[in-house]
Amino acid sequence: MKRHVPTPFLNDVINWHSKLTAMMIRWNTALSDILRVRSGIRQGGVLSPSLFNVYADMFINNVLTNNSGCYINRCCVACIMYADDLMLLSSSVSGLQKLLDVSAMTAKELCLQFNDRKSHCIVFGPRYQC
Repeated sequence: MKRHVPTPFLNDVINWHSKLTAMMIRWNTALSDILRVRSGIRQGGVLSPSLFNVYADMFINNVLTNNSGCYINRCCVACIMYADDLMLLSSSVSGLQKLLDVSAMTAKELCLQFNDRKSHCIVFGPRYQC
């Protein structure tokens, strides 16, 4: 709604996604019930990339408004995102903590989850000691 999407179209998308189902699972001769999809977007769907981009754009804008990233030619670079992979960039530990806090808050608002087993912190620079 904040992006001024026409209400009838928005209602159609909400209605369509609220009724998503997955195929039955077959095990030998037994078939499961039809599975109802309660979250996420349809992989391979025509609208899926656009819907993902809405979430990604909201996420990136919230991170950038914090101004805690690295500055390159007076341009704040706080995150780099490729598909669903995210890299946060900061020139200080306190700045990185602010980015993590904003990221966690935004993810909660958007009902997104981070995989902490795939998360890493890399430190480099002239003052970094191994």
